[in-house]
Order: sequence, then structure tokens, then C-alpha cells
Amino acid sequence: MASVLATFVTVVGRFEVHSTDPSELEEKWKRWKNRLQDAFAVERTPDDKKKQILLLCAGDDLRTIIDALPGAANTTYADLIALLDTHFCAVRNETLELYKYFSTRPNSGESTLKYDLRLRKVAENCNFPITLEDCNKLMITIHTDNDRLRKEIIQKDLSYDGAKKAAKLMEMAQRELELIKKTQDSLQVNKVKHAPGKYSSKARNYIQSKQEHKKKISQVREHPLSEVEIDGCKNQKSY
Repeated sequence: MASVLATFVTVVGRFEVHSTDPSELEEKWKRWKNRLQDAFAVERTPDDKKKQILLLCAGDDLRTIIDALPGAANTTYADLIALLDTHFCAVRNETLELYKYFSTRPNSGESTLKYDLRLRKVAENCNFPITLEDCNKLMITIHTDNDRLRKEIIQKDLSYDGAKKAAKLMEMAQRELELIKKTQDSLQVNKVKHAPGKYSSKARNYIQSKQEHKKKISQVREHPLSEVEIDGCKNQKSY
């Protein structure tokens, strides 16, 4: 048994938790579980021995998790695997996962086969097949110019109808804001146009009258013998 266990530890390795990211932990658990099951198949391990080997190979991190799972102590190997699958299953945002998939582009110089493999890897977290409504929601999310709408759809994992409702409300609010701004700009223009000031009609007449008065005074000083009418009175100066 000791040699068999040593073989499993060497081939499968200990399960160590180095990350708190749910998706990374789930992926790591899947890889470790697959190695364990491959080793069971090669060694033709009996079903009644699998749970014991799993517990001995698990390592401190995984053993701590198993000990904390309700009912794990009295389960079969298959039931324990099911409990661990549930424990490590990351809660995913369906909209976000589909957004990642449809946004995945081929890298520069990447072969079609490698691109296909990456797409398949990203698709593992997507709940395919998807409906036409979900496809349209994703197209809206990817191609909209409204960053607020994109963020709203992804963060709240909105349904197709929810995404359309959010888009409608945001577009209505934008139109209202534009109308308010247009009205305010129009009022400001009218206020400036009709406000008395340097270039109002009354001000222009006053400035013109004052300029004419100065001109007449200047004429009298330059031509003292001439008759110049100032404020309705003629100025006549003689020797």
C-alpha cells in the first residue's frame, strides 16, 4: 500500500490552494481530479480504495476543505467527488462569460487551430446553446457606444428584456438632458440679445449724441467766428 500511495502522490501531487479566485480554484480542482482518476484507471484501483487514496493524497489544504464539508466523512468516493465538485464550482455571471467568448479575437500570427482551442476553453464557462434573445443581448453589449449600458448589463447580468429596458431608459434620459440643455442655451442667448448694455439701442443713441456734441465744441474752438448750433443755441463770436 505504501508503494502504491507513493506512486499516486508522485503522479497526482498534493492539492494546494494558492489562489482565492473561484474560477482558478475550480480549474485547478478539475485538473487534479482528472489526474487522480487517470491514475486510478492505470492502477486499476478498486472502488472501495479510491476514497482512502484520495484522502491520503489530498494534502493539508484539500483535507481541511473536506473535513469542513457536511456529511463528507460518511460518503462514498463518488459522493465525495460530487461534494467537492459543488464546493469548487464557481458562481458565474452568464452575461460576462458570453461577453468574454464573443469578444475573444485571434491574436496576431495565431493559427486557426490555436484560436479554435482558445475559443473552446473560454466556452467551457458558457451555458451553450443560447437563444436568439441571448445572442442579441450580447451583440448589444459588445457593440453599444454607451459604456454605462454595457456596465449595467454585465454587472447585473440582465436578461434580454432587462437589457432592452435599461437601454430605453438611458436613451430617454439622454434625450431629456439634451432638450433641457437646448432650452437653457436658447434662454441664455435671448437674455444676452435683449439685455441693455454697451451695444443696446439706447446706449448707441447716447454715445452718438455725446460724440456730436464734442464735435461741435471742437468746431467752435477751431472756428470762433462761425455759427455753430450747440444744444439748440447758435454760438456767434465776433470781434
